[in-house]
Amino acid sequence: MMTKAELRLSQENADLKAQLLQLKQQTLLARKKTFWKDAHHNKMKTNKLVQTSKPHLHKNEHGCFRMLFNLIRTLFIIFFIMLLLILVTHVSLEADRNGLHPSIRESAPLTQISYLIDNNSRPFIDQVREHFSETERAGQALARLGHKAYHPVIFLPGIISTVLEVWDGEKCGGMNFRDRVWGDMYGMKIMLSDRECWMRHMRLNASTGLDPENIKLRPADGLTAADFLGPLWVWAKIIENLADVGYEPSMLHLAAYDWRLAYSHLEARDQYFSHLKLETERLVFLNEGRKVAYLAHSMGGPVGLHFLQWVDEQEPGWTDRYVAVVAAVGAPFLGCPKTVASVISGEMKDTAMLGSLDSIRQRVLTRENITDTLRTFGSIAGMFPKGKKSSTSTIIPLYIFKNMLYIYFV
Repeated sequence: MMTKAELRLSQENADLKAQLLQLKQQTLLARKKTFWKDAHHNKMKTNKLVQTSKPHLHKNEHGCFRMLFNLIRTLFIIFFIMLLLILVTHVSLEADRNGLHPSIRESAPLTQISYLIDNNSRPFIDQVREHFSETERAGQALARLGHKAYHPVIFLPGIISTVLEVWDGEKCGGMNFRDRVWGDMYGMKIMLSDRECWMRHMRLNASTGLDPENIKLRPADGLTAADFLGPLWVWAKIIENLADVGYEPSMLHLAAYDWRLAYSHLEARDQYFSHLKLETERLVFLNEGRKVAYLAHSMGGPVGLHFLQWVDEQEPGWTDRYVAVVAAVGAPFLGCPKTVASVISGEMKDTAMLGSLDSIRQRVLTRENITDTLRTFGSIAGMFPKGKKSSTSTIIPLYIFKNMLYIYFV
């Protein structure tokens, strides 16, 4: 048997072991608490660092996404504009214009044919419709009927339809000598990239109506000066149909001019009337004395009228010797009311529209830009309404349409 001393010692050992076990458990618990406390602290610290750096990361990500979004939006706009151009061009060629046969419609400059046909001309249209088919151009049909080229033809283009080139200018917008700032897609590129530069070159001197200092724009020459205006055809279809009946380049001349100038400045600055007189005489000489037929569109009508008045003052009887006929299509001989609105507010609807490209122009140029520019053009004031009432308003459309279709053939 164990003595009392041994029992007491054994009891003390058991108590000591229990205390050691309890102390060990407390130590483990304390270590565990410290571990989780440190872990929580580290987590909070990490979160704080992440939160501190997150705005910069977010900003960078936002910038990248914004650039990507802008790129996609730009590509979409370009695609949409191209699609719109294709659709508008297709619709403009195929649209029904007062019941005209398609082969007649495609021979008319721009959309002016819709203004030339009235009820009095229906019998004539019905008559020519018998000889035309859906699959051939008007020129092809006339060639099939035996019509041939006869009178040499001079085209007088309308306002905005002649290409303008740089002959002298500022070093801005990426422009170089003879770059086409108007009437070409390159000119549209310059307008989009540097609007102020483009506007300075397009404007005339507000006091003189002539060239600004150190800037010169001049009209292009040849048939390409006004066959197309960007993607829109102007004289291209007429030239093609004339070629169908045998016209050669030696029988055609496009008398391009700076459509910004007043009529009097055409001769004063560019000697335009003098050149037109010499070109007319040259065509008559080269074509066995056959007189010239002038085909004028829009502003080309008043320009042709001023030329004939000028040349008869210079050389009386010249018109009778050299001119067979003047056929004017949509010419504002009595003025155009829309020109008043254009110089008051910059509104250009129905006067100087660019078709499907006009939406681009509206995004880049403000009304104030347009108004300030148009007020420097003497040509705009030259087409202000003249008053008077035409007594032949029901006869002129039929007469013009007949001559436009037939006058050049025998």
